[in-house]
Amino acid sequence: MISLYVTVRRLLLSWEPFDPDACGLVVRWAAVFCIAAVMVAMSILLIARDGTPNCLVRAGLWPVVIIFAPAAAWMGYVAMFWKQFSRDIALHERAHPLHSAMLPMNSLLVRVVIGWCGFCSIPLVMLLVSC
Repeated sequence: MISLYVTVRRLLLSWEPFDPDACGLVVRWAAVFCIAAVMVAMSILLIARDGTPNCLVRAGLWPVVIIFAPAAAWMGYVAMFWKQFSRDIALHERAHPLHSAMLPMNSLLVRVVIGWCGFCSIPLVMLLVSC
């Protein structure tokens, strides 16, 4: 876990060329987090009873969880096929060197992945705050 923290910090604060191994590590952990967040939300909805007071379970949070599930599945897809995605990113960096000079791909990818994790955890946060 410490190596993940060090890797994320290095990728966010540097202007290095695209590092597929380090970004792959971040993407794999993000996929685990996104899928786990959606699965925990589904588990809470399955375990909670209709008589639970002051809980969004009665209000029908299932559609919200189902809406966010494809986002978690997409992150898992990206993690499974990371080699193809990293190859496409590297080819784009070689074809457009000016873009990579102005916007570091490592930093951009890590920021998008962190935002994606926050997006996928919205149903879980809604459940934990309301129950």
